[in-house]
Amino acid sequence: MRRFSSGGAYFYFLSGGDIITRQHLHDAGALSQFAIWPKDDGYYAAEWNGSLWEVMRLEPFACEDDAFNYAYDIFSVQLKADAINNQYLSRQMEYMDKVQAKIIHLSESQ
Repeated sequence: MRRFSSGGAYFYFLSGGDIITRQHLHDAGALSQFAIWPKDDGYYAAEWNGSLWEVMRLEPFACEDDAFNYAYDIFSVQLKADAINNQYLSRQMEYMDKVQAKIIHLSESQ
């Protein structure tokens, strides 16, 4: 088994007989974990959801690179969405802090 790490995600490349154990899945700090493996009709990709592997696409990929690129693209989109969501939440918290400060100021001035 080969493992590639990028941006907090782990990509496991399995070959005949390889098994991902719980020890692999408990690597510290992994944002996402993906497995790519060959089968008779092509290559498959799955993402670990915390309790089981979810196959990302039922149709097989023609080669390992295609399966990896698909999984990596999904991870990249998730990473960008998380960054946007974090920016939004940060702005919401700043706004709430300002509103709370105004409420405190108004209550103190009465």
